[in-house]
Amino acid sequence: TRRRRTLLLDPRTPGRDTALAAWREILDTATDYGIPAAPEESARTFDRRLGKELAADAGPDAAAALARLRQDYEVAAYANPAAPLPHAASPAAPLPHSASPAAPLPHAATAYDGGPSGTAPSSAVSGSLPGRSPGNSPGDAGTRRWTDVETVTRALRTRGPWHQRLLDRLFPRSLFRR
Repeated sequence: TRRRRTLLLDPRTPGRDTALAAWREILDTATDYGIPAAPEESARTFDRRLGKELAADAGPDAAAALARLRQDYEVAAYANPAAPLPHAASPAAPLPHSASPAAPLPHAATAYDGGPSGTAPSSAVSGSLPGRSPGNSPGDAGTRRWTDVETVTRALRTRGPWHQRLLDRLFPRSLFRR
């Protein structure tokens, strides 16, 4: 989990790698909490099955986060590698902060702060390309994906009796299936 989180939050990690790592984390977490993906199950089928359970238990936010992660995974795994990934942000998945210049930046942002340090603007640091809106850099996609992973994980943690949840956290099943 820590290695995948670091990979997802590193702005230098390519978008395809963050999508694959996020989906792998979802598969492992679901396995840890008693909902493993069957070997013959596609990502879409697993998303439908787990999404129904999450929507019933935790509400539509967790199911929507899972659907975004599955869609990103499918594009990363099955699309032409030479083709660019679609923008990570969509109207259905707004970014945590506004992309307007007047909006405050999150604490960990590396954008130009107007100070004497001479740091470069975030578009130069984060790998933004011309024509890409400020909230769609690869680092932002990884942050959004990790936020979605955390949303699904929180929903999975609320399922089942407390003693089963404790066992699931202490002895993750995903460690034993490799």
